[in-house]
Amino acid sequence: MTAESEKDSSIHADDSQVVVFEVSRLVEQRLSIIKDLLHDNKPNKANPEYLRKILSSIGDINEAVGEAIDVRSDLMKSIKTDEDLDRVEETLRSLSRNLNDALMETAHGTWEITKWFTHEKESDKDWESSIRMVDNDRYNSVESIQDALALKPFEASYWAQGELQKMNSTDTKKSQLPSQHLFLEAQLLNSISHLHGILRSILFYNITKHSIDPEDFLQPTKGITDVHEFGELLLERTHLLSSRPFDVPEDKSGELNDLLSELTFTQRTVLEMFEKLKIGSGPYEPDLSNPEHHMVTNKKEPRIPYANLPMWPIKWKRWESLIELDIKNWLGSSYHAEQVDCGEESHRIVYRDFIDFVQSLGFVHKKVTAYDSEKRLQPQLTTFEWGGEKKKYRSNASIYFHNQRCPISNREMRISVDSSARFESITVNVGLDFCKPDDNDAEVSEEEIPMVTRELTEKYCAELLDKFEAYQKENGLLKNAKFNAHTMELKLKGRTFDDLLLSPSKKQLLDDNIFALLRHADTITARGVETNRGIMLAGPPGVGKSLTLDAIIHEGNCTVLFADFDMLHKAMDMIFRLARKYAPTILILEDIDALGITGQRGVTSGGAGLSTLLNNMDGINSNNGVITVATSNHPESLDWALIARPGRFDVRIDYEYPDHDLLLGILELKLKPYPKKEELELDKL
Repeated sequence: MTAESEKDSSIHADDSQVVVFEVSRLVEQRLSIIKDLLHDNKPNKANPEYLRKILSSIGDINEAVGEAIDVRSDLMKSIKTDEDLDRVEETLRSLSRNLNDALMETAHGTWEITKWFTHEKESDKDWESSIRMVDNDRYNSVESIQDALALKPFEASYWAQGELQKMNSTDTKKSQLPSQHLFLEAQLLNSISHLHGILRSILFYNITKHSIDPEDFLQPTKGITDVHEFGELLLERTHLLSSRPFDVPEDKSGELNDLLSELTFTQRTVLEMFEKLKIGSGPYEPDLSNPEHHMVTNKKEPRIPYANLPMWPIKWKRWESLIELDIKNWLGSSYHAEQVDCGEESHRIVYRDFIDFVQSLGFVHKKVTAYDSEKRLQPQLTTFEWGGEKKKYRSNASIYFHNQRCPISNREMRISVDSSARFESITVNVGLDFCKPDDNDAEVSEEEIPMVTRELTEKYCAELLDKFEAYQKENGLLKNAKFNAHTMELKLKGRTFDDLLLSPSKKQLLDDNIFALLRHADTITARGVETNRGIMLAGPPGVGKSLTLDAIIHEGNCTVLFADFDMLHKAMDMIFRLARKYAPTILILEDIDALGITGQRGVTSGGAGLSTLLNNMDGINSNNGVITVATSNHPESLDWALIARPGRFDVRIDYEYPDHDLLLGILELKLKPYPKKEELELDKL
């Protein structure tokens, strides 16, 4: 570098220093003004004129800061070497200090303006400061139990006690009292911290006197990160703290036990007083009708949902199933689950019946969801046709219900219902918190409450399911419906007795043993006579037995259950249970000789199929209201025990191949809807 260029650089540096000095002096001048406003000449009470002066001073400082930014930007452009950078940093050092102080004071000024808008009481400042100190001490970081024990007990409560002691003075005036929320917060924090301190002192005394490792003494321990967590750990281990007796002289024992009694009595009384304190809107009480309100699962922190997660989270990695979290938030930490019997009916039928049933009790669904392990899914809704209407069905879903006053418990209730087509199950969940005995029930002691609550919950579930069974029998989808053994609705062919050519005697037999029984069932039953019947339609194939069955199904104004031989092979007991449940029922068994029950027992076949059929028709269970209509192509081969005894097939209607006159009648009947020539001689056809 030439001497001339070095001289130019020196002149440029001198100029820069002058500019920086001027800007720094400007910042310093304006800093002194805002300091004077905020500290030396601060009024006892903020007023609009004073706050406007602060705001103006902040604006002046911001203007000076803007000039400082321009100066630094210009200086940075001249940097070419490390020496240049060091020179610029040294030039700006004093300015940087002044800027830091200025910006701190502008923040203070902004806070003063904001505070004025909150109308903070002057007397609250010290209390807020003390409460912040209590919280800081409560959550002082520690890495181990030894670290926690090294800190002084009662440190956090010291700050709150200081304010409480100053307040409890005869010189304290009403205007000097803190706001109510600060007073209560200080009282409660002081009490919690003090009790934690007592536990820490007892622990310290025990481990020191008996030379015990605190980690071993408190087993099982868990990781702690602050003093408050240490206090919570000690609360969970109070049984360990009380496990070591204190050996004291006999002459001191009585006095100390009297003090202990006084302490426990005092604390219980104070706790009762705290529980009765009316603070604002009061303790957390969930609005059970609100799907965003959780049940209390943590008495220490009642406002926090289960596992510190919000209601209905999308995912939860800690659990195999998200459903457990939802149920506990909805029903409480303890609940009872009961399976709804899906034995005879299909899953979709039981689902629809049960949902309709709980809604008939006044339950309203508040949330519908589905799960895939720890993930939440959108529940799928499908429909199926039944009785000419579309019925809603969810094969895999959980539905959360609320009832303002359940008629079973006479209380406000929540329940949840889980539907799983995969496992053919419907599960109802009921929280124990909803079935607790009444507070004024003098017959239940404090120790008995958990056991009695469990019993009352199980009793509620049992009564709920009993009422559901009764509801199904009278109002279920299968009641007075026409369906097959797979609980699929029958598609009627529309055939009636008008489409049949039956002799008057046959029609009379069918009416006497089916339709007349149904018309007069109540009168007959009232006289102690059961209305079950067994009717056999017998004859070779193609003589009108199936047509008669179609007409019976069409005319039957009751439950009609159809089963062919394949269904009977697989689930005969189930078919008869369904028929009994939804009686009065016309149970149709088509082609029963295809079951392999022809021949006399001990001669040809028979076996389990025949025994099951005999037991179901005339066994231990009553078939009152069940009218069984069966068809057989080979009645002569059926076991006599099936067709020759009352209570089984005691009525037999034989169908023969039609003669000439009957064939003519059939032909006329079939051609009746169609036009034909007048000279057509049907009898010759």
